[in-house]
Formats: sequence, structure tokens, C-alpha cells
Amino acid sequence: MIGLFVNVYLVAKNKREKIKTSSITEIRIMKKLPDELANDLYQTMAFAETQHLSTANNKESLLANLEAIHQNHKYFQREQHDRNRYFVYTESKRNDVRI
Repeated sequence: MIGLFVNVYLVAKNKREKIKTSSITEIRIMKKLPDELANDLYQTMAFAETQHLSTANNKESLLANLEAIHQNHKYFQREQHDRNRYFVYTESKRNDVRI
């Protein structure tokens, strides 16, 4: 009987630790994204201001930079959506296991 209680307690504690760790990781990533996005946008805007965009190479380079920024942001948003779905699922499961 006591062994069962200890087992259930340890499983619940492990789940709480996993959720806490994933939350800390998510917060760290959320802080990192705006800095990276702002830096990429600033570099692209500086490039557009300093280079002659009438040449085909500069124009293609600018479009490639903008596309890369868009793809990175889109990938991050998709990843966050998947994490949020997992987090909601684990939160609902965590509420089922109360000790």
C-alpha cells in the first residue's frame, strides 16, 4: 500500500518536473526569438538603405534575406503551435493526477 502511494507520488513529481523544464525552455526560446528577428530585420533594412537595389544581384539578395526571415519566423510559429498543443495536453493530464 505504501509502495503504491510512493510510486504514484514519484510519477506525479516527475511529470511536474518535466512540465516545469519545458516551460523554462519555452520561455527562453520566446525571449530569443524577438531578438533574432529584430536583428535580422535591422540587417536587411540596413542592406536595403546602403545598397543600390537597381542591380539584379542586390535585389535578389534582399528578396532572399526577406524570404529567409519569413521562413524562420514561420517555422518558429509552427514549432510553438505544436509545443502549445503538447503543453495543453500535458496540463490536462497533470490535472488528472492530483496528490
